[in-house]
Amino acid sequence: MMKKCLVCGHEAPTKTLSLLLEEVDCPHCGSYRYELAFQTSYDFFLSQQSEKERKRIQKQMQKLIKQGAVCFVDDYEKVEMDGYALYELLDVLNPLGIDVAHNNTIDSNYKD
Repeated sequence: MMKKCLVCGHEAPTKTLSLLLEEVDCPHCGSYRYELAFQTSYDFFLSQQSEKERKRIQKQMQKLIKQGAVCFVDDYEKVEMDGYALYELLDVLNPLGIDVAHNNTIDSNYKD
């Protein structure tokens, strides 16, 4: 199946691994996996950024992917990938010096 690459936006072969995970083999960016919940957070965050910041984020993500075996996740506790480095949205953005308040789960604000 073909879907848009999270990083560059070009059509790329994508394989669904489970209800939570997709694997992308982009000819421009490389191979990586991502948690579907990450895509939601990432798409929303990008929509709030300037074109300049989006390009910086794209380059940072491509750099991470080129290091090999990468999986982008919304929450470390939900996904375990043997042999894959897990990167949350903050892990992608912190090296760029971009401040963001990111709430991993809707439930985290729930009070008893």
